[in-house]
Amino acid sequence: MILSRSNTSYDAGFLLVSLAFFFRYVLDGIGLGIVGSLILLIATVLLMLEKKEIIVSQRVFIFLFISGVILLFSGFHVYVQYGTLKFFALEVIRFATYISAYILVRNGRIDFFKIYRLFLILLCIQVPILFFQKFGLGMDRPAGTLTNNNHLMYLTGLLLLLQFGLKRVPAFHFALPVSLLILLGGVGGALFASIAIWIHITMAVAIRGKAKAFIFQVLAIAMMSTVVFVHWDKIGYAIESNTPEVVASRLEAGDRYGGGTIGARIFFWHYFSSQVFSEPMSTAIGLGSGAASNRSTYFAGWGSQDPHDEYVRVLTDYGLIGLGVFVAFWLSVVFGFLRSAIKRRSNGALLAHSIVWFFLMGCTIANVFVQSTFMWLLIMLLPLMVRLPEREFRRFL
Repeated sequence: MILSRSNTSYDAGFLLVSLAFFFRYVLDGIGLGIVGSLILLIATVLLMLEKKEIIVSQRVFIFLFISGVILLFSGFHVYVQYGTLKFFALEVIRFATYISAYILVRNGRIDFFKIYRLFLILLCIQVPILFFQKFGLGMDRPAGTLTNNNHLMYLTGLLLLLQFGLKRVPAFHFALPVSLLILLGGVGGALFASIAIWIHITMAVAIRGKAKAFIFQVLAIAMMSTVVFVHWDKIGYAIESNTPEVVASRLEAGDRYGGGTIGARIFFWHYFSSQVFSEPMSTAIGLGSGAASNRSTYFAGWGSQDPHDEYVRVLTDYGLIGLGVFVAFWLSVVFGFLRSAIKRRSNGALLAHSIVWFFLMGCTIANVFVQSTFMWLLIMLLPLMVRLPEREFRRFL
């Protein structure tokens, strides 16, 4: 009885999940994050061996079936085109861990607040490391123990949204994500988190028209304005150096370094999309799993850079068919949560709706979907959150 519903088994199951998160969060920077993925897969296999049947929602089952067919076909396409399955295998492992995270929360005994506290502890571990990297080593955009600054920035934005919606969280806890977002120096995570809060409050006003929500809406707009004001130098430079005329001339000259981070992203978006739309076959099914990975060898030299956009990445790997499935699934999720919030006056569903919007916005300028550190939490916390009693949430509805 390894991962059944008894207390002993539950402790063993949560221990495996905690160990998986530890490897992925703390040891990912030295290349051991994959061990966390394997541990999560092992935990799922043990649970499946124990239970006679596994519960999966109809929406998720349809998505998994279609995605599985696309993934297998893409793997065959990769092998025929490039003679290697290395990057396809990495994609399969990542996708399998997302399925594992979902199965564990739907069929095991994993508690929302235990996962939330584990998340909080793992982010607190980052604080002294970030301070040392920022002020001791002089790093402009420190990443803690993770491989990329963006990973930590979007995790911090997720924490901020959870703390905004959860009633049990003390107000001073907001100091951790806010200080981390300031320390990390990025714009996207902070801006998208504040927009998601604004969406949350706006939908509450639209659904219920609660007067109290108007006050919070003003505060959310103030938060967005503060983010823009603090980072105006970066935002202003991005606007001035990426006008249509400047971008066109830079693309023609093959300059991928001009225009700052936004200019580089535009260059990579153009490069990858032009590769995809170069012929009908790649337009439909993409260039194969892992083609847009920054470790990929499908392209020569600089062409193997990450596109820094999840939609472009999915388009590159799986074509318009894969992108259509990806967008359709997540839109069905976000509007499913909204429908539940309206029908049941559910503050948990409304918070889940806002968090998914945060994820979808983040996908426009970063590869959020391929961040196992982010997606494990998103997949685990959202189903658990909507099952919590209403007393656990700040009441907007």
